Amino acid sequence: MSRRRVGIFLFALSLAIRLVWLETYPKVIENEGTQYARLAENLLSHHGYVDMRGPVTMVSPLYSILIAGISILTGNAELAGRLISLLAGAMLPVLIFLITEKVYGMRPGVAGGLLTSLHAALIAFSAAVYSEILYETLLMAALYYVLITLEGKGYLAPLCSGAFAGLAYLARPEGLLYACVFAAWIVAATWMTRRRLQINLARPVALMAVSVLLALPFMAFITWKTGRLSWEGKSSVNDNIVMRMHAGMTYQQANTGLGPNLREDGVALENDQFSYARTHPVPIPIKLRLFTDGWVTRFLGLSRSFRWAQFLGSPFLWILAAIGLASGPWNRLRVAHEVLLSVMAFLSIIVLSTLYFLWSRFLLALLPFALIWAGHGAASLYEWLDRKLAVKWHDSPMLRQFAALIVPVTLSFCLLLASAQGVLELGEITQGRRVEAKTAGRWIASHFPAATVLTIGMVTPYYAGALARVLPYTDDASAAAYLHLKNPDLIILRGDEERQRPYLSAWLRTGIPDPCARLAYRVGDQLERSVVVYQWTCR
Repeated sequence: MSRRRVGIFLFALSLAIRLVWLETYPKVIENEGTQYARLAENLLSHHGYVDMRGPVTMVSPLYSILIAGISILTGNAELAGRLISLLAGAMLPVLIFLITEKVYGMRPGVAGGLLTSLHAALIAFSAAVYSEILYETLLMAALYYVLITLEGKGYLAPLCSGAFAGLAYLARPEGLLYACVFAAWIVAATWMTRRRLQINLARPVALMAVSVLLALPFMAFITWKTGRLSWEGKSSVNDNIVMRMHAGMTYQQANTGLGPNLREDGVALENDQFSYARTHPVPIPIKLRLFTDGWVTRFLGLSRSFRWAQFLGSPFLWILAAIGLASGPWNRLRVAHEVLLSVMAFLSIIVLSTLYFLWSRFLLALLPFALIWAGHGAASLYEWLDRKLAVKWHDSPMLRQFAALIVPVTLSFCLLLASAQGVLELGEITQGRRVEAKTAGRWIASHFPAATVLTIGMVTPYYAGALARVLPYTDDASAAAYLHLKNPDLIILRGDEERQRPYLSAWLRTGIPDPCARLAYRVGDQLERSVVVYQWTCR
């Protein structure tokens, strides 16, 4: 079967599976997805680089820009976000096939593509409004073209690799780090494989030039808005949260805690992240200390997370990947390829180990590399089986062809089963079923248009078209006093968030202890799935 036919088959298979999931499972936009969607809506309506709370540095622009463009056709930013993830998710198995075929051969490539098509986590996130799938697809496209670059066939491949790496940066900041890895690898691999270095020196330069050219406008924007040279906007927020956690606070306290006299010390209580970045700079020596302090502990914890992450297909996927990495003959070219894959995977781990708070979807960063190795592992298992049964199959070429197909298909279904249960337990995915949050938001939109609300999660404010402010982490009395300080139109309480604030459980059960708070709306029969809306009457 030709590479083109395999690619078309994998794309069609992946798209069909993901369309079925999109149609049957997600009903509500995910919490982080609200940021991308509202930012897209505000960009489209010329309201600036703002989400529901105000100017934002935490969100990279590409996903929202694409949502804005697609929503012109769909008329709906949420649907646009899901379609972008869907198309990126359907392309990822094709790219894994092409990369694996380039490194190991056709049979491992087909196996890798099938494993990616049927991986439950990739199916689920391909229908969610998160940037991870778009980022991984762009990064794999850059990887594929850098492999072609080593073959020395013109300058289109390094230009494409640089373009996709630059676009990956615009989806997630670490994308630009891989452009540096690619450029360095081209030089090193040229030497390792004894190719003509003088011919290839221009290619890494071209790759870096294109990626930096694409990254520069956003770098300039962040630098202008924050008042200092910056290449990304997340660390200004994250570093301040980590410094507060080093002072003994929990994540919730560091992010949303109140100081004395209702002082808004929590990082998330500042609604203008550009202003926060200007007034709370973190010097480079402190950044380095934050990175090094406890790094070994975080690294070991991250390793355990990967080892036991059922939604990734653990331990089945890691065993298959280990077989693939250890199998087959080695030559200079394979060494060069394995070095690149290993460095990229290790860099993903290093980036994740810098984080003090880790959401499950971040672990997807290692998944493409594991699937590439697992594809080779699946093919190696077939070759081992073929050798063992060669005598019996010698006169049955049809049976051998059937076995060559059934082994990767069986392993792909095993991976689907291994990862499916873990996916259905992920908070990032189950958010898509919290229809009460959407119902409450639409009720608010019809009764209190353009309201200012105090809340924790952003799903209900998104559907309400509201301006959102965050409920602080504090004691009951201070929380009640904070309501008088902010004078919102509405307060939104969700049952599945009751553990995130000390006072929330009591407020959900017995009401907000203030005569200014009047119960306006409630949806959901069970406390955990309920959304309660209070109107603030003292204005």
